[in-house]
Amino acid sequence: MRYNKQHYYLTMNASRFTLLAFVFCFASWSSAQKTEITENIYFDTDKFDIRSLEKEKLEALWNKVKNDSLIAITLSGNTDSDAGQSYNLVLSKNRCLSVQQFLLDKGVSKDLIRIDYFGEDKPIAQNDNEEGKRQNRRVDIIIQLFRPNVSEVPCGTKSPIDNCIGVDTIIILKNGTELVFNKCEFLELQDCLEFKSIRNSDELIESGVGLNTVDDVPLVTCGMISICLSDKCDPGKKCFDQAVKVRFPYPNEANGECSSCLQGRVGLFNMTQSGTWEPRTDEKIEIVEVNGIKYYQLEIKCPNCGGLKNCDCPRCDTMDKRQRKISCPKVKLKLPVRYELIHAQIFVDCPPTIIHFEPDLTKKIVRRNMGKSRTMCYAGEHRIQALALDPKGDTIRMEIRPLSQIRHRIVFSKCKTDNRDNQRILGIFPGKSRSFYRKYKLRRKDLKS
Repeated sequence: MRYNKQHYYLTMNASRFTLLAFVFCFASWSSAQKTEITENIYFDTDKFDIRSLEKEKLEALWNKVKNDSLIAITLSGNTDSDAGQSYNLVLSKNRCLSVQQFLLDKGVSKDLIRIDYFGEDKPIAQNDNEEGKRQNRRVDIIIQLFRPNVSEVPCGTKSPIDNCIGVDTIIILKNGTELVFNKCEFLELQDCLEFKSIRNSDELIESGVGLNTVDDVPLVTCGMISICLSDKCDPGKKCFDQAVKVRFPYPNEANGECSSCLQGRVGLFNMTQSGTWEPRTDEKIEIVEVNGIKYYQLEIKCPNCGGLKNCDCPRCDTMDKRQRKISCPKVKLKLPVRYELIHAQIFVDCPPTIIHFEPDLTKKIVRRNMGKSRTMCYAGEHRIQALALDPKGDTIRMEIRPLSQIRHRIVFSKCKTDNRDNQRILGIFPGKSRSFYRKYKLRRKDLKS
């Protein structure tokens, strides 16, 4: 067996990185597999403190994952249908915060934890009996992690890893992006390397990066990367001796992962000074398979400190009119009377993309309190942000919140799912929930924040 790879597991804070405690006193051949672990924590009626039995479940869960490299933790809070909707929304949030505090006490970084709370809107059982209510009083936990498989060679054993020629060092960032350096070069540059990687909607929101091309074509991203050399490096170092390979995990539809660019239309884009994206025809993205796992792979020959490289594909907006009408239903956003929409965005969870809403200027009578767009039936828990003018002319910003909390219209909506929607058609008939509804209505209370 040849030992020609080293893996480092990194966490990122903005564009900088720090090495996790994954240092070997032995040479190793290692690989890592992305794993997802789920758990449900249940609560008493009208309570958000964690019962002793449920705390034991959390302890057991923590013991199962504490030695792995955590990527992300999602907490989704829920309630039964007792009490009012607004009260239940706050209660579900407090239940999430209780579980979050348990994880923080264990040393988990708050940056890794995402909280969603839905009140009574996402039941998994009927609320007309006690057993159903018990199942709905819960926090759903999803933990994504990398679990390394390591074949160990005891300390003192001679192996080719003592010589870095032809040896790779693989760096796995917390969002799953892999960077493959020549070991010699990595050892030379490790103290002055800075990385920034974006692969999900949380990172898109935090970075403020847009997803439109210079021609205003919206994109779906499968990964962005920036590799920079800080001032600590040799100023004469302009390019890498060997190109750095960047790998973004390829979605596995069989496991329910986002199918962002499976149609083969993926391309490479560079960020311009205006923050838009420009296609690169001289560089290509390959689909490669490493240890049975597929990746989008690109090569970076020189540091790109001035901007990001983006693995992207066009959204449904680029389809012809007939195909777009079938595949991409309309989505409208309506504000209260005398409010004027300035701009709104929906941050799509799966796959990562951004849907923009501007005032509807297509009609003879301009409807400034209405915006519209088109989208495919993307899955996940999407979020919305809006900017508007109130009747007094003051600018109001609605901070980011789950799209599921916004009032919507079920009738004529496509993108059906298998779940029930608590909002009834005509106030009488139960309907299926949708990943996107035809119309969302922002109320005055939504625009107060």
